Amino acid sequence: MGIPKIFTFGPVMTGGPYRRLTGMLRSSGRSSILETDEGDLIRLASPEELSGFDATRVIVEGHLSGTDLLKLVWIGAATD
Repeated sequence: MGIPKIFTFGPVMTGGPYRRLTGMLRSSGRSSILETDEGDLIRLASPEELSGFDATRVIVEGHLSGTDLLKLVWIGAATD
């Protein structure tokens, strides 16, 4: 099947500050977690299944809710 290239999600309820982060996506039971290049762990909220990106270096964009939850707007495989 391969790694999906890009997902763009429909209308997202805006909230916290908009962020663009890069790191390694890890599946963790019911959710996905981004381990950022800086070593932070960010939970990802998405209407879509992200298992196709598991153990893949990705770029994500979305609205930060609290200190550790990103409501995804966009995700794609990092090319660097």
